[in-house]
Amino acid sequence: MAFGAYPATSLQTARQKAEEARENITHGLDPAELRKEEKQLNKQKQINADRAKNGLPVLNSFTDITAQWLASTEHLTSTTTHQKKKRRIERFTFFVLGSMPIDKIKSPDICFGLILSFSFYFLYDDIFCGFINPDNADSLLKSCHMIDILR
Repeated sequence: MAFGAYPATSLQTARQKAEEARENITHGLDPAELRKEEKQLNKQKQINADRAKNGLPVLNSFTDITAQWLASTEHLTSTTTHQKKKRRIERFTFFVLGSMPIDKIKSPDICFGLILSFSFYFLYDDIFCGFINPDNADSLLKSCHMIDILR
């Protein structure tokens, strides 16, 4: 395993990297795999930075997955219904869950989003008319009692 070219990498740095590699091996970790994962992570960060720069959502974020889902279901409803659905999701979930990686979203995050959405519901009931049944709102809020609204 190489630790860098001679003039650019000092002997001391190479020894430190070799020591780290030995420690990883003793812990059952493959140093070459760790380097591959690190490179892949850096590449993913660069891709996401480029996407953000171009106004696109981060890959595998809630926004990205939701956009894919909306595109795949667009043909199932009328244009007006699809636009309303898209607008509601954007307005009431993206500000809470939008940039979060989809595999990192937990129940408290979803409950927090629901609580905020219900707050908007009570303030702007004409927007939500028929979207959320008010009879269910109370029971959903009670099931999310572990969420601190001020988090």
